[in-house]
Amino acid sequence: MIAAAVLLAAAQAKPQFTVEVDQLAPVIVVQAHIKAPFEFGYREAAAWNLIGEMLLDGTEDLSKDDLLRYGSQAGIAPSVLVLPDLISVQVVLPPDGLGLTGTLLEAMLMRPKLTAERLTAKKETLKARPTEAFTRALNSTAYDFDAVRLEHVLDLHSIAFRAENIVISAGGPLTHSQVEESYAGRFRADGRAPARRAIRYDPLPKHATKHFWPVWTHELQGEAFAAAAADSAGKILAMFALGSGKDASVYRVLREDLRMSYQQAAILWPNAKGWVPRVVLTSKSVGIEGVETARTALLKDVEAWNEESLVRAKSMAAAAFTSGSVVSPLWIDPYGPMTASLVDRTRFRGLMTVMGTPDLRLETLRASVDQVELAALKAAAKQLLETAQGASIQAG
Repeated sequence: MIAAAVLLAAAQAKPQFTVEVDQLAPVIVVQAHIKAPFEFGYREAAAWNLIGEMLLDGTEDLSKDDLLRYGSQAGIAPSVLVLPDLISVQVVLPPDGLGLTGTLLEAMLMRPKLTAERLTAKKETLKARPTEAFTRALNSTAYDFDAVRLEHVLDLHSIAFRAENIVISAGGPLTHSQVEESYAGRFRADGRAPARRAIRYDPLPKHATKHFWPVWTHELQGEAFAAAAADSAGKILAMFALGSGKDASVYRVLREDLRMSYQQAAILWPNAKGWVPRVVLTSKSVGIEGVETARTALLKDVEAWNEESLVRAKSMAAAAFTSGSVVSPLWIDPYGPMTASLVDRTRFRGLMTVMGTPDLRLETLRASVDQVELAALKAAAKQLLETAQGASIQAG
């Protein structure tokens, strides 16, 4: 009876779907988002990265060249985005290619060719990737790729890559019913119960401790919050006031007044739970005390915020929500602020669904931010800065 129940559940399992309708778009964008099923140990964290990076290297049915040939018909190659707790795979095709997106995504997610030879090659690729100091500061988890064996990869893949753990976000000239009907029957599980065997007792992954440049990086990192949380509007606007543009606190105070940074940012960093507020800066001359110096200076500046500060933050937020902004703190991937592109709007819908708020629209979020008053803005900024965890990392 138990085995039959497992098989029935597997047969009924299906992904969640969300659609960003844009009837004027010349392409369709389809993204599959896979959420980490639990908090990873250090080998699981490394295995998660390796799985994500191997998804484009070919499947049991399709070679790497096949994926590129079939998946690049709109001039954009298939891509993968790996976050510590989320993997997103994207295919962009002409509007008549919806069925093909399903074929490609199902093959990449459910039947990737995970072999010992490919794993060894991918380890060397990831270890050899060059990074500059600020990028390294933003992506600062230390991954022990050499500790990962093929069994770790196969175990984790069997647990995470299941229909009930997949969100499909689609964008373009299509409807929700079209997407769901086209994807009906895909991503079916094989009926086996997930097994976390090889690496279940691992300690948590460690923060990176070394760069290759003579700099310090400092960070104030807050707790993740969901976009639909009651206090999210104040926190989002606070990050615009702290970090959006040269008149914002982070640039004006840390760089111009204190001259303690040569690169700095206030970022809402995406993960599967929501956004993580982060203030990150790099410096050649400031040691371990730098993070607390930054916190104290920013808190003092927040106290001086006035109605002009509020109006400026709301103006910067309105521009970012409407058409995107290169100085927006609102990130939906590790590469920069959200834009107004169909790709980013589709990713936003996918992230909201992963976070458990599939009906939350960008317009709703903007309207909530616009209602924040000065007292709430200052309170949110102070709470973020006072409770943030601080870290200073010496390079080289």
